[in-house]
Parts: sequence; C-alpha cells; structure tokens
Amino acid sequence: MKVIVFPNQKGGVGKTSVAASVAVQKATGGFKTCLVDCDDQANSSSWILGDMPLKAELADVLLKRSELSDALVQTKIENLFMLPTIGLGGSLRLYSKTMANESPFAMRQLMRKLEAESFDYAFFDVPPNFLSVVEMCMLASDEAIVVTELNEFSHDGLAELFDNIKDMQERFDTNRPKMDKIIITKRDHRLKIQEAMLKTLSDAIPENFTIFVIPTDQAFPKSQDLKVPVQVLAETKAETLRVLKEISDAI
Repeated sequence: MKVIVFPNQKGGVGKTSVAASVAVQKATGGFKTCLVDCDDQANSSSWILGDMPLKAELADVLLKRSELSDALVQTKIENLFMLPTIGLGGSLRLYSKTMANESPFAMRQLMRKLEAESFDYAFFDVPPNFLSVVEMCMLASDEAIVVTELNEFSHDGLAELFDNIKDMQERFDTNRPKMDKIIITKRDHRLKIQEAMLKTLSDAIPENFTIFVIPTDQAFPKSQDLKVPVQVLAETKAETLRVLKEISDAI
C-alpha cells in the first residue's frame, strides 16, 4: 500500500480539494483507496460522505475506543473508503492537543492495519499547520506532495514548510516521506501577473520536482456544496480533469 500526504501550513490553498479528488481518481481507476480525514474541520468527510451516519471517527481508533472496522466507511464511490472525522464537535481536536505528541508513530501503525485490509492507496487530508497530527501523518507516509496556491507569498511559505520537514526528518532520523512533486493551484490564465508568479515559484522549487498546475475552477466549491466529486460535474474544466489524472497516474 502506498500512503501519501498533501501538506501545507497555510489554509485555503486547496489541500482538501486535491486530496479528495486524487483519492476519487485512484478509486475510479480500480484501486482500493482510503481517504483519511485528519483535519478537525472535517471538510473532506462532509464533502465525500454528506449526511451518511457514522459509527465512529478516526480519533476513536487512535484513542483505542473503537476498532478500525467501526470507523471505516465505504463511500458511494466504488473502491473509495474513508476514515472520517466528525468535525469540531468530535474528538480529533482533543486528541491532537493532548495525546498526538506522545504517539508520533500511531498513524503509521494504523496504516499497517489498512494495508492488512488489502488497500492499494491511502491519502491523508491534513490541517494547515505542522503540529503533532501532521507530523504523525508525515511519518506514516511514503510520499508528501505539497499543495500551494499561486500567489506572491507562496515562495516564503514553501521555504518554511521544507525547513520544517527537514527538521522533522532529522529529529526522527528518517528519510520519510519522499518528496519530488508539487501541486500549484488556482492558476488563472486571465491574470497576466500570474505568469511572473509561476516562474518565480517554479524557479524556487528543486529541479528534480515534477510540477502540476491546477487552474482556478468553480467546480470545486460547487462539487463540495453538492457533496459529489468534482469529476462528475459537467462544468468541470477539461484542464482540471487532465491534471488530476496526471497526478493520479504519477503516483
């Protein structure tokens, strides 16, 4: 099983849109896939599951109050499962504040249980920070694909994130996760200033990285509002669908 995390310390860059959409892409390609909602805002759970009833959430499994089978939800999308988070009223925020720092490898152990259930892929949707829960996900991942928004502040945010990842790897004496891809979101071809921004950002990214650029697409907020994958909306841009497939194929 391959485990992938989509980090960024800044909110609003499209991490949930990317994580959920790539998970859907893999599942519809025939791979048994799990989307793990590690953000206490529970946006990916709300998007993909809608009002489906939940017996347990991710935090219940981490707290050993529930078995993995109690929290694992088969979605309406073939081959796609979720380990959901209930939201701000759930237990993940409490877990992240009180216990996550004491169990840095708990998520890796949970991924081994998923692998035993014959999953091909697991994708982490993580919160916009670099606190203990994010570190747990990073340590459990084979690969980290940074998601960043195309704007004038992206360069500084990337530098800080890369520094934090390097520091984590040194503290835990690990080379996990691999990093050689980056996703840039919200590319608006109508804005000429973005051409210079894209060049500046691309120049700051290591040469061995593959860069994927997703356009600004109103299909993302609409699909989240309708509780359906972006892939099923007729108005989703062809460029968006092409790039999502390219990302999926690359991993």
